[in-house]
Amino acid sequence: MVARALRELANDSVNDGVLPKPMAAAMSGAAGSAAIRLEHFIAIKPGEIATEHARSLEFILADLEAMCHLARMIVTEKMNARNVAYVAMAVRYTADQAAKRLQRLDEDMDL
Repeated sequence: MVARALRELANDSVNDGVLPKPMAAAMSGAAGSAAIRLEHFIAIKPGEIATEHARSLEFILADLEAMCHLARMIVTEKMNARNVAYVAMAVRYTADQAAKRLQRLDEDMDL
């Protein structure tokens, strides 16, 4: 899943102390695309998803959208290396939360 891949990329960036703009742009695009696909899935199957699962999907959607905006901020805003590192940590944390939620949802739904 995209959230797991973004978590790994963000983790590498935090560990390396740098998140290059091209990587941030790619991360933003991937998170945005995943959010759009998830939003469509939620819209198509509203009655087929259990309430607790729908709530988890909404949280995951919010995480993906947040990752998209955070990574895009690195590309669009002038930031010093210290601020980029803080944003990279926020992306990593958000990606980690999304990946954990996805794993719990996967286990609950027995996919």
